[in-house]
Amino acid sequence: MINRSMHYYQEVLWTEVGNYLEHVVLWWAACPLSERPSRSIQHLREWLNTFVPTGDVPSVISPALISLADALGVYVTSTLWDQCFQQTLVASRICGNQNTGQLFCRLIQELVSLCNLCEVTPDWILGAPISELPLVEQIPILHRLDHTIHTTRLWSINESRKMANNWNVRAFFTVTHNDVLNCLSHLNDLRLTNHTTSGEKAFLSEHVEVCALMRGKLVSEVEINKQKLKDSPRECVACLASICKVINLANLQMMFPPKALWKINRDDIPVKPSPYVAKYLDKMLTPVLQYTDNDVICNMILTLLCESWLDHIYNHKVKFSRFGAFQVLCDFAYVGIWIQECTFISKNMKIELTKNEVLRRCEGVGRLLLRYPGEKLKMVDPKLLKKSEAETLTYHQQMPAEMYVPNQEQWLELKAERQNRAFNSILG
Repeated sequence: MINRSMHYYQEVLWTEVGNYLEHVVLWWAACPLSERPSRSIQHLREWLNTFVPTGDVPSVISPALISLADALGVYVTSTLWDQCFQQTLVASRICGNQNTGQLFCRLIQELVSLCNLCEVTPDWILGAPISELPLVEQIPILHRLDHTIHTTRLWSINESRKMANNWNVRAFFTVTHNDVLNCLSHLNDLRLTNHTTSGEKAFLSEHVEVCALMRGKLVSEVEINKQKLKDSPRECVACLASICKVINLANLQMMFPPKALWKINRDDIPVKPSPYVAKYLDKMLTPVLQYTDNDVICNMILTLLCESWLDHIYNHKVKFSRFGAFQVLCDFAYVGIWIQECTFISKNMKIELTKNEVLRRCEGVGRLLLRYPGEKLKMVDPKLLKKSEAETLTYHQQMPAEMYVPNQEQWLELKAERQNRAFNSILG
């Protein structure tokens, strides 16, 4: 009876010690830990979590040490997050700061590490019953993690829009295909046991049940924001596409030769592209090819580049003489040559880009400007080609390029003069 009473009062005493131990260690001691960096307190917490289950600690004292470790975890979460989040926000306000993405990655990594520590106990490596988890400590971590993921997504979208507006493609892909992916890689390390189907809830105390419900809600919000962050690169690329066309048209407004040059009458046929074509490709397409090997994105930019080119010609009602039509046809053909001569893209990328149908559409526009209204179009006859060429000729390649052009009659309106049928016979 005396031993039982002694044990009871020892438990009461050490429970009180556990309640006050946090304040003594953090605030009331001669050298309080609150004066030290948060990571040093985190080291003490990790040491306690390692020492308690393995050391020769009386069972009556163990709960007080575990309680201290949990309290230190709450303190570390709040102070470390406040410090890191403040640094990250300050960095994000500096336009073009290349360290911002790394700070977001580090912040998410810290929170994931803290959250994973709450999923284990001295008796469980992973998958402990929810009643055994330090829920009071984990809830603020999940809340901050949710807020951080949401802020990271907003930052990536806003930052990528700024970079796209300046056509800073390198910084754009650093944010969308480097920083965001690094953040997602850390989030993939997040270990959260699903307790929604657990049958133990009937045996939980009211306080633990409320905490468990709060944890479940926060876990759901973290997963939703994680998925939104995963989708953000697609949103950013869509933004890049919308801005690309505007910048294309603005560059063409400055680069494209005057209308009078396209109506010049000459008997020779141009064999060299206009100087503006290389400038246009170097300014708009070169940065994209240099900083991403995604053939879908590169083909999208190439399509927008050529569509803007055609839109500029048609919207400004540029009239073409025979010589001018051959010149623009030569200009369009140079795009394929430029791609083949590009030294910083792979052979597979060259193949993917040269298969883009927008190149055939551009060629078709040039050829339409050299044809009579109502003139019949002939399919390419494989019999007239070399055997090696005929074997590789696809159905789409047999189709005349003009067939890729919608509203053909509208393009015929841009002919400055009626062409001689004998002259057009050289097109084949």
